[in-house]
Amino acid sequence: MDHHYVENELSYLERMLPRVANGPLPMSYWRERIESLRPPAEIRSLGLRLIALKKRMREVEAIART
Repeated sequence: MDHHYVENELSYLERMLPRVANGPLPMSYWRERIESLRPPAEIRSLGLRLIALKKRMREVEAIART
């Protein structure tokens, strides 16, 4: 996957994540968008951001279930 695309998606999803629980789209939509990202292995920082985003998504999902 192109690193520019992944960078843009990560930036967008990082901004949107605090709002997804209250939005019109289901949590599964956001989960699938996050899971579809495949950062290039040679750009470690994108991989680390994706890991952090997945962790925050799990936290948002847990809060939304309560």
